[in-house]
Amino acid sequence: FTGRGGDVEPMLADALGLANVTAGDAVTVRTHADGSTATAEPEVQVVRSRQAPMVSEVQTVSIMTAQLQREVQEIWISASDALSGQWKPKYNGVASVDSIDADASADEVKAAIQSISGAGLVDVVRSRSGTRGYAWTVTFTETDNIGNRPE
Repeated sequence: FTGRGGDVEPMLADALGLANVTAGDAVTVRTHADGSTATAEPEVQVVRSRQAPMVSEVQTVSIMTAQLQREVQEIWISASDALSGQWKPKYNGVASVDSIDADASADEVKAAIQSISGAGLVDVVRSRSGTRGYAWTVTFTETDNIGNRPE
């Protein structure tokens, strides 16, 4: 997220289209690492002195910023039986237009999230979650959306 500071909206998962998900199973989204909201601009100050026989003096003050933390969120889908069906990632209350399969690849989840207005650019990594589920780790990559994001 280049150019903007602030919170990343939290993502949700609409699991209504998944099959074989029972009351004990879950689609879960949690914030893995909050992004920081600190920003700073380099500052230059010029100090001039006018006293005889002094010469003008110029001083430069630089302010270094702390490294900004990118928000990382994880989506888990687990089930007691083999997963099937489709789901939609949601960001800030808005679902992706297209549904994606329960075992969607990282690229498919990435495309679905990035299709949601305001979500911005993300990196996604998929891994196994339990014996029948998947987890997608989502990193918000634009510097304009550095900071804590809604889930």
